[in-house]
Amino acid sequence: MLASGLKRLRNDPQANAIACLREVRVGGMGWLVADPQKPQYKKLWCPKCKAHSEYVKKRVQQGSGDHIRTVTVYDCVDCNKRMYVPRDYKLSNQGITVGRLCVYFTVALMGIYWLGLVLNRGREEWAMVILGIVGLVFIGIPAGIAIWSALKYAAWVRWAKERGWEEKD
Repeated sequence: MLASGLKRLRNDPQANAIACLREVRVGGMGWLVADPQKPQYKKLWCPKCKAHSEYVKKRVQQGSGDHIRTVTVYDCVDCNKRMYVPRDYKLSNQGITVGRLCVYFTVALMGIYWLGLVLNRGREEWAMVILGIVGLVFIGIPAGIAIWSALKYAAWVRWAKERGWEEKD
């Protein structure tokens, strides 16, 4: 009964204008509560608090030696965790980045294949170790970064869909 009432209220524009409604279970009882958090695709979001929280803007230096750069980061006021804008982590929004990754993976795979052919001629046992390390560095690390980005976006999408957000194509 609570689920049908929740569904009915979520579809009510007047109720949703006030706050997002969600079901909370405490001690076996279900309660319908107002969650003032409306999902906002372009607004900073804290993954720990699962909210569009207040934040502190900081300038930090990254790198070392001659390659130091200053970047702006945003930390949640409540938990001090780094915040991010969900839109920035959706891979399909990063057209040029995805295009570069496709070219990069193609070139890296061709290079690893060529390296495998060259190393395999001598039938050295260490050839497979070198090939594995090169493959990990040139394929594994960029793939890991892309997966990490997709997981961050998926966490926000899960949270947003609980509050009635629908992804537009």
